[in-house]
Amino acid sequence: MGDARLDLAPLRSPVPRDAVRAYRQEAVARGDAPRGTTWLAVAAVVLIAVVVAGIGAGVVGSNPDSPVGLVFLVVAALVAASVVRGLLRGSPWQLWARLDRFARANAMCFVPQRTGSEEIGMIFDRGHTRITSELMRLGDGWLDGRAETANYRYSITTGSGKNRRTRVYRWAYLVIRLDRHLPQLVLDAVQNDDRVFGIGGSNLPVSFAGSQRLGLEGDFDRFFRLFVPEGYERDALYVLTPDLMALLIDQAGSGAAFDVEIVDDRMYFYAPGNLDFGDPAVWQRLTTIVRTVGTKTLRQTVRYADDRVGDRAVDVVAPQGRRLRRGGAGAAAVLVVAAIAGWWLLTALFAR
Repeated sequence: MGDARLDLAPLRSPVPRDAVRAYRQEAVARGDAPRGTTWLAVAAVVLIAVVVAGIGAGVVGSNPDSPVGLVFLVVAALVAASVVRGLLRGSPWQLWARLDRFARANAMCFVPQRTGSEEIGMIFDRGHTRITSELMRLGDGWLDGRAETANYRYSITTGSGKNRRTRVYRWAYLVIRLDRHLPQLVLDAVQNDDRVFGIGGSNLPVSFAGSQRLGLEGDFDRFFRLFVPEGYERDALYVLTPDLMALLIDQAGSGAAFDVEIVDDRMYFYAPGNLDFGDPAVWQRLTTIVRTVGTKTLRQTVRYADDRVGDRAVDVVAPQGRRLRRGGAGAAAVLVVAAIAGWWLLTALFAR
C-alpha cells in the first residue's frame, strides 16, 4: 500500500523550458550539479569528426587501396555516433527540475549530482570516479529526516596497456539512520541474483566468508542469505524478530528485490542498476519501506547494546562484530568460470 501523504503531481507535470534553464543555473551556482557539456564543446567534437572524415575521404580518393583512409573514416563514424548517442539520450535537467519540485512539495531536499559519497556501506568504498545522482533527503514526515535515497555509480579499471578495461557499476540505494550502532548484518536477496545458465549467485560487489552464514527458520532463507559476524548470532536474532523478517520479505525480498545491509548506525537497501526517480511507483515503494521496515527496525534496535563491550550505556560494537570477514570470489564469478570450463571440456571431448 502506498503512502497517501505523497504529492506525486510534480512528477507527472513537465517543467517549462525556461524554468528548467533557471533551475539549472541555480543548481550549478550552488555546486549541486556539474556544468555539463556545452554546445560549443559539441560543435568542436563535430568539427573534429568532419575534419577526420575529410582526411579519410581524401586519402581514399587518391589511393583507394590504402587502408589509412578507411581508418580515418571509421574513426570519424565512431565520433559522430558518440555525439548522436549523447544527444538522443537527452539532458537530465528536465527530470532534475521535476524532482526538485517534487522535493519542495513533500518537505524533502534534492541534490541533482555530486562527486563521491559520505556513506559507509559496502558499495561506497569501491572503484574510482564515484558519482551520486538524484540524491533525495526525505523530510520530517518520514522518520524525521533520517532517510535518503539516490542513484550511485563507480568505475573499476583492470589490466594495463591494450588490455586496460574500465567498467561502470550502477546501484540505487536507500539509507536509514538508526539510533544505535549495530554489528554488520548483510541480507543478500535471492531474487536479484546474477544467473549463469539458470544458476543463481550473489550480485553483491563483495563476498563474505561462508562460515558467517546464518540459517533461519521459516521462509526467510528462501528470500535472503543472512551473514552475521561469528559469535553474534544471538544479536542478529534480537534485531531480526519474526515480524521484522516478515516485513523484509514483503517489502524488500520479493519482486524487484533489495539487498539489505546494517552497518554501524545505518541500514541500507541496495538495488542493482538505477531507479527511475521520475516514476511515482518508485516513490510509493521507497516511502513504504521507510514507513514499515524503517520504523520497525528503529523500534527494535533502540535499546541494543553489545554485551562484549562491558558497558551497555556505551554505543559501540566490539571490534569482532563491526565488520564481516570478506570471502573469496563471489558465487556468480565461480559459476561463470565453471560454466566456461565445462563448455571447453565438452567441446574438446565431442570434437574428437
